Amino acid sequence: MIMMSELHKRQQQARKAQLELNERRRQKLLVVAQSLRDPQQAPAVVASAMEQVRLWRAKNLCSRDYIDAWESLLAQPEKAAEMLEDPSPYAAQLRQNSPFVSVLHSARGESASRKTSHP
Repeated sequence: MIMMSELHKRQQQARKAQLELNERRRQKLLVVAQSLRDPQQAPAVVASAMEQVRLWRAKNLCSRDYIDAWESLLAQPEKAAEMLEDPSPYAAQLRQNSPFVSVLHSARGESASRKTSHP
């Protein structure tokens, strides 16, 4: 009886940790969603993400399901933005394989340079 209780407790902790991780990913990608909705920024964001997706496909680095899903979403930047904001389990799965890593890195770099250039 005690063993099942401990197992149940660990499973709940693992679920909670996964939900928290999913939410952190979602929050981190909100800036990308905003960029996808900005007519000035969206083309560069989509181009960068598509480059990543092409790399995944060429080197077989990711499931074809994710590759196909991201290609479809990136063809409609508003839909891609919605997916980045969506708290659903499917959206969380897609965010685990996000093609926006370089976008996030450049956004962090811009943020850091703004902080250092404006004391």
